[in-house]
Amino acid sequence: MERDEVLEKSKKEENDEFETNVFKNSQTFSIIVLIIICVLFLVANAIISDIKGLETGIISFDYAAILSAYVSGIFFYNFSKLKNRFHFIAGITFFLIFICMAFLYFSNLIG
Repeated sequence: MERDEVLEKSKKEENDEFETNVFKNSQTFSIIVLIIICVLFLVANAIISDIKGLETGIISFDYAAILSAYVSGIFFYNFSKLKNRFHFIAGITFFLIFICMAFLYFSNLIG
């Protein structure tokens, strides 16, 4: 009985370590996605503001889009490693929010 308990405890510790590693990697992956999205929005804002001859940037939905893309990236990465349904649904939800905010952002820019 003692041997089985030790094996079960060891298995649980390995699983906890794996989950911790997945969460750390998802945060790293998400920050990369966040940086890419921020740069794309900055460039689009600068180009379109210049084309329209505006002195300042356009106030829009870019920060909501950036945040939702970041959160979506975390949930999708966690889902890819843990296969947890909650992470998948949350990832889809935040991705749809990102799509809406990005659409509003670009439609505001184009005018």
